[in-house]
Amino acid sequence: MGFDWVNFQVLRRTCGSLLNDEGADPRTVSQQLGHSVDVDTNVYWKAAVRRQTDAVAALDKSVNPMESSGVLQ
Repeated sequence: MGFDWVNFQVLRRTCGSLLNDEGADPRTVSQQLGHSVDVDTNVYWKAAVRRQTDAVAALDKSVNPMESSGVLQ
């Protein structure tokens, strides 16, 4: 099918990332993956671009509350 790059590790990382992105309890996710929470969050979980964008927007809003609300625009 042309998915030679898909292996167990890719599926494992995808599973961990999607579960964390959906707000699953980190301990539950790490138990499913068979690792500690530390390994799960530092090795397997990759934050979705949407979550990264939301985090940057939240930081911007906290640093520049007047600009983010449109008051200074």
